[in-house]
Amino acid sequence: MVKKALLFIILSLPVVNIINAQTKETVKDSAATVVIFNSGIPGNVKIKKPKVAMILKISPLGFIIGRIPLTFEKKISDRFSIQVSAGLTSKNYFRSKWRETLRPLDDDEEDYKSLALPKGVFDVADPRYNYDHRKESIGYMYSIQPRLYLSSIGLHGSFVGLSTDIYRFNYTIPGLSKQGDDLFHTGETRNEYENVRDMMAHCGYQEKFDHFSIEGSAKIGYRTSNGVKYVAGEDLGTGQFYEGENKYTRNDLSFGIGFKVGYNF
Repeated sequence: MVKKALLFIILSLPVVNIINAQTKETVKDSAATVVIFNSGIPGNVKIKKPKVAMILKISPLGFIIGRIPLTFEKKISDRFSIQVSAGLTSKNYFRSKWRETLRPLDDDEEDYKSLALPKGVFDVADPRYNYDHRKESIGYMYSIQPRLYLSSIGLHGSFVGLSTDIYRFNYTIPGLSKQGDDLFHTGETRNEYENVRDMMAHCGYQEKFDHFSIEGSAKIGYRTSNGVKYVAGEDLGTGQFYEGENKYTRNDLSFGIGFKVGYNF
């Protein structure tokens, strides 16, 4: 009987070593397979978490705010990652509607740092972010965001982060031309642009599955924007028509929410 027990112990040593190695690997990387014995559940139970080092993401609703990025998140350590985004910009539908509601007829004159029209001649071209005649052109964007995961490890769970986001929005608008006593947007096409820089603090949650991930987040921070707007108007006293470009700068509190889906690697 003793011989059989010794033989059983000797033959069991390799298995014990394997289980011990698996346990150490589990501590090192939460994505490993954990094997549970004698848990009260019939048979062996295996709990698997997908081993993910990178996630490639898209923003399905990004077109609403004129941002169409491709996002890449790379695991640096168990709780730390770097997320970078690059992509295109287009029409910001949300800002357009927001602007129409708050200030439908004119611009914030205090934003302008240079005025192309003589004193007493008022701009009658479409206001900024109005798309009655203005059309969006393709621009670009890029972003970098270090992240710290709080409630879990391995690109999963609650996170906080800081980001620097750069956006370039391009527009075209027909210039104004005089027809009779009225001005219409039927003239030569003019180019406009807006550069935006956001410094943002983020918080959110990322749920990781076998082959894909979903992420929801909120952000708040400081925005600096500058750009060029086409302006035109008529001196009502002399009938002289003027047109040109106004340069503007604006600083705002910025906030937003985000939703992304990704493929795990």
